[in-house]
Amino acid sequence: MMFLQRKQEEFYFEIEGPISMGIFLTGNEVSRALHDIVAGHDLRCAVSFWKYSATVALRKAGTDINRTRIVCNISTGECTPEALLELGAPHNNNLRYHSNLSANVWVSDRGALVGAATPLDLATEKGRSKNGILEAATYHRANSSAWRAAAEWFDRLYNGARPLDVELLELARFKCSLKSRVSEWRQPQNGSLLDLVLDDPEIFNGVGFVITSRLTTEKERSSARQGATEAGVAPQDVIDAFPSDGIFLGRDRSDVLLWPRSFIELWLPNNVLKVFPRTVCTVDPDGGTIFTRRAPRLLAGLLPTASFDIHTAQRTDTARIHLLRDLGLGLFPTAIKFAQTISAL
Repeated sequence: MMFLQRKQEEFYFEIEGPISMGIFLTGNEVSRALHDIVAGHDLRCAVSFWKYSATVALRKAGTDINRTRIVCNISTGECTPEALLELGAPHNNNLRYHSNLSANVWVSDRGALVGAATPLDLATEKGRSKNGILEAATYHRANSSAWRAAAEWFDRLYNGARPLDVELLELARFKCSLKSRVSEWRQPQNGSLLDLVLDDPEIFNGVGFVITSRLTTEKERSSARQGATEAGVAPQDVIDAFPSDGIFLGRDRSDVLLWPRSFIELWLPNNVLKVFPRTVCTVDPDGGTIFTRRAPRLLAGLLPTASFDIHTAQRTDTARIHLLRDLGLGLFPTAIKFAQTISAL
């Protein structure tokens, strides 16, 4: 049996029976237990979605956000940018992201709670939260076998999660914006590369997109090669060996520095779109030149070949790439940036 008591204005638990015993909680019991755990030391939170109200509640409880280890799943579209910023993103290394997380686990030196959503700010009445959600969870006393298992599981999850950096914060913004406009979503077009990016930009993690249309001359390429050689970018024989179609020149220095190491070139000099996966070999920032080679295996490593045909994508996506080109948009360092732009069309 479990007794909810008050000690120094804080709720705590006394359990009769074996230390490994778990307690099933509902309604107001969940809120009380969670408040007690949050008030403890070494707080760890694995929450698939995170709302601003939960962050506010942590602060009200006196929780040191910077020392709290948190893992969330921004791919759900349920982690609001406001909440993540309040948690210190993108500069809080203890705030992390795991794309496969679908759990709600809270652990501290006061116990573990498994199964609750984010009821920190919820006033429960007759077993229901103020927004009508019926809450249920299991509580496990600190140092019980279940508590230790939860703590060990969290450590493994946390160590395998990615710190929520600037790029992931942008992804969270994008996912939330799509979630709020789900009824306005365009029906995916069969074979569309752009719709694949729009639907799940994480597939293209580490890959950028570049829209090009300019045909360079041999004189321009020769001048770019000479400038790169004189700048000491690479030996002349290496520079001269780069294929003519892989030289991007006349770029601003800022563009060169932002240019993604791996990218998909969307080449549309007229009305026929061509898609070329590429990798950057070397750059000449001062000369505004990027030297690349085609990387035919890049897309194969990202997408299931059975469900994607590059020739179909070239036909399907021409109109939207044409529109982006005419708008003067060309360089997208990340798939997230590209997806945000596509969604606004």
